[in-house]
Amino acid sequence: MDEVMRLVHPPVRALAGKWLAHEADADDVAQEVIVDLFRRAHEFELGKDALTWALTIGVWHCRTERKRRSRRRHHGADALDALGDDAEGPDEVLMANETRAHFQSVLSELSESERETFDEVLRGTPLSAALRKRKERMLTKLKRLLLGEVLS
Repeated sequence: MDEVMRLVHPPVRALAGKWLAHEADADDVAQEVIVDLFRRAHEFELGKDALTWALTIGVWHCRTERKRRSRRRHHGADALDALGDDAEGPDEVLMANETRAHFQSVLSELSESERETFDEVLRGTPLSAALRKRKERMLTKLKRLLLGEVLS
């Protein structure tokens, strides 16, 4: 458990700090993610990147916290019960737009062949040995570009 905390908590906390305006909320979310990691450890696929998995869970916890905060701010207690989980408020729209813009800027940093590989993988092209290797290099670069600022 100490090893997981040492390796995973700092980048998850940094991610939560970027997504959430309040330090206390970011701390709470980082703790929730660690608990969730242990609760869901049986779902982890060996051979996959554990940090990416943890950060993905962290993004969902951040979205949930922002949605929760938005509902508290804009609605009374009675109205909260009437809202479904799929209700999209201004925070969610803004977050989706920011995420889309960030991802598009990251994709623009890929080379033409890396973008072609990305497209092939999205289309579900059967993976030849060459495409599998190109996919691995492209995903490594994407991860570095997407997470580099969080991990630094």
